[in-house]
Amino acid sequence: MAKNPLTADSKPKYAIRIENIVSNLKKSEINARSLDNISIKIHKGEIYGLTGESNSGKTVLADSIVNLIPDHKGMVESGSVVLDEMNLLYYFENKKQRFSLSKIRDRKNEKNKPKRYDELMGEIRGKRISYMLQDSFRSLNPSLTLGEHMVEMLQKHRIPELGSSILKKSLISKEIMVDFTEEAREIKNRERRKAFIQNFVDSYGLESHISEIHNLLENDLDSEMLVSRFVDRVKVDLKERQINQIKRISDFHGIISQRNLMKLRMNAGDPSEAMEIEKQIKGMNKVINKKYFDLKISLFIGGRLMMKEFEKEALSFSIETLRSMEIERPELLVNRYPDELPPGLRHLCLFGLAIVSRPELAVLDEPTSSMDAFTQTKLLESVRKFSENENISFLYITNEMPLLAGLAGRVGILYAGTLIEQSTTFEIFNNSKHPFTINYLASSKINKENPGSNVSMEFAQGEQPDFANPPSGCKFHPRCKFAMDVCSVKIPALVEVSKSHRVACFLYSDKSEV
Repeated sequence: MAKNPLTADSKPKYAIRIENIVSNLKKSEINARSLDNISIKIHKGEIYGLTGESNSGKTVLADSIVNLIPDHKGMVESGSVVLDEMNLLYYFENKKQRFSLSKIRDRKNEKNKPKRYDELMGEIRGKRISYMLQDSFRSLNPSLTLGEHMVEMLQKHRIPELGSSILKKSLISKEIMVDFTEEAREIKNRERRKAFIQNFVDSYGLESHISEIHNLLENDLDSEMLVSRFVDRVKVDLKERQINQIKRISDFHGIISQRNLMKLRMNAGDPSEAMEIEKQIKGMNKVINKKYFDLKISLFIGGRLMMKEFEKEALSFSIETLRSMEIERPELLVNRYPDELPPGLRHLCLFGLAIVSRPELAVLDEPTSSMDAFTQTKLLESVRKFSENENISFLYITNEMPLLAGLAGRVGILYAGTLIEQSTTFEIFNNSKHPFTINYLASSKINKENPGSNVSMEFAQGEQPDFANPPSGCKFHPRCKFAMDVCSVKIPALVEVSKSHRVACFLYSDKSEV
């Protein structure tokens, strides 16, 4: 059953807050407003579904969240994407925002801001917010194998975690593993056993071997031999020099990541804290230059050799991620190139790449395109699994509404760049309010309790308005059979019609946007 965080007793915690986003796309040299004041809050661990007709602005919203709209195609005009109380779109919200307090009046640095902004955003993209594009072929480098893509992602964003796992693996022994398997098999309570296994995995850095451990516990045949083989394969034998080197590399990448995040927080967070943050950054720079200068040189000269253990651990974790998605023989699949994979499987692997670094939010844009029904089921189950087990939040974008039934906790309806309705999935499917939503559901009669009984029905007449020349008032009124005089004059505000249900329609409120 899909999570519904609105029913939780505790105060909701947001993975991200998307507030008043306005984005423009260039069409025939005209700036056309493609997103009009969109606001969405996504809770931690929630699957939020966003749907609407094709070209309604869903992909533009995904691009806006991580600021990937190409300059020649458009821009984010205003709004904020708030992560940890940082507005990630601070540069566009306030173009006079500085990158350094000491350069507040240095206009010569204005031209360097976009580049430096992107450098700082590199600490967010892929690591804390990942984005799965519609086109799986263009999203992957044809000269890199699937495994190389995933290892590159982990080495860019998760070096400290990889280093910790390597060091913990060096502590494991056959005796420790035998004792663990015997004790785990004696625990009959499912939840207690799950917690016991997870604690052991965390203690010995075995996150990349969870599936093997479960198989080991379920196999009673010659258990001691299987345990011995497992330990021989996963144990990392390290000399003292290697241990120290792995610790230094992990600490170095950790402090670099922390410094970059603080730079971003200095510009995107509370201005009153900026001065203190800049002092901390200067202190960290001194530590980096004094303590890690020799390491930086060594990594530049012989980085590939020094990072060998990190690469092996990253590959093991990548294989485990694909295995947890129930992809067959992932240890062979990681050696294949994108053009060697069928489109559906390639798109499924792209999802694996999106979540391999365990981001806080994964934006999935039409993730089931090019998939057969069997592969599609695997992806949907994987989304549920990572939401529940890893507390990853998902913004699931699709124009196939049946996929959201039983998957998403809440659903937002987008029409011509405007959020016109939002509520729990059950409410949207069984008690939708907006005339567009009702028509959209009726076009493929969907019953949340029985999605298999869909019956095709006639959809609303007409087409979406042109973004460059939208109608006045409510954008849907030229197609709406309930349209009133006020609908062509004023824009309806998104108002609450019941608990957790909001709709923008004059049938339910006379409030309008200013």
